Amino acid sequence: MTDPTAGSNLDPDADNLSAPLDLSEMTRSLKGNKEILQKLISHLLEIYPERLSTIKQAIKQKKYALLRQQSHTLKGAVLNFKAQRAGDLAYKLEKMGLDSNLDKAKETFYDLEKEMERIRQYLAEAGWERTVS
Repeated sequence: MTDPTAGSNLDPDADNLSAPLDLSEMTRSLKGNKEILQKLISHLLEIYPERLSTIKQAIKQKKYALLRQQSHTLKGAVLNFKAQRAGDLAYKLEKMGLDSNLDKAKETFYDLEKEMERIRQYLAEAGWERTVS
């Protein structure tokens, strides 16, 4: 598998002014059905805090398999919305779990937590629907 973080910018302060995700591709795949899109967004917003909590505990307790699995699940969820930075960070944590190497896990988790908050704030703002074609 190719490393999706290769060549990507994982600077935690990079692109803070741009949208943290791109809903247009998801909307196209749903044939413009904004009702289903809203349900998928609600599901993401509902599940991500628990995923982050489990990832944090997995790092703290050095549960590598759990870190890999939970990071992989979160990665898939955010990449459905083209949230590339969050996906890249989740992939890094997934790889740390796979490699049983937590050298930068706390820092990476912190960056992922901040990025997920950016996503939550973006989706909470009125008007994000206008960004969808």
